[in-house]
Amino acid sequence: MDNARRRWRGLFLGALLLTFGVAGAYGQGQRDAPVEPGQEFRAQIVEVTDGDTYLARRSDGKTATIRLFGVDAPETNQPYGIRAMKMARQYIGGRTVRITVEEIGAYGRAVARVRVDGGNLGPLLVQKGLGWWYREYAPNATELARLERQARNANRGLWSQGAPIPPWEWRDR
Repeated sequence: MDNARRRWRGLFLGALLLTFGVAGAYGQGQRDAPVEPGQEFRAQIVEVTDGDTYLARRSDGKTATIRLFGVDAPETNQPYGIRAMKMARQYIGGRTVRITVEEIGAYGRAVARVRVDGGNLGPLLVQKGLGWWYREYAPNATELARLERQARNANRGLWSQGAPIPPWEWRDR
């Protein structure tokens, strides 16, 4: 009885490893399509991780992680983080968008502008007070600077708080 139980456990674990090994290898082939600065492509947004990070599936079936250029949205566990994620999901989730890669970020993600139906997601988030202009990485983005100033002056979104904590400080806490 003990040997039979061990044999079944071994077969079960082997099948489990084989299943996940094959699925993992398949998933690796479908992820992380190479992208380069200056590249522009159309893709469907298949996942909105948070307000400024998305998973995009290209027409070849491969995916790329996209980090929104010039904007740092609140983390999902900080005030307005869920709202920023929901706004991004509403605006681009499941839709085909145009992605323009500006650079490859420190974590290997494509830092890009994301446009749909003639609109640009980054400025929209900043205008609604759901993201900060990321000065450190987009110092010449004057439109984002202007939109952040307007949102701040109008007390829109996160600017309605007394002293909102920027995500780059929140992450270091």
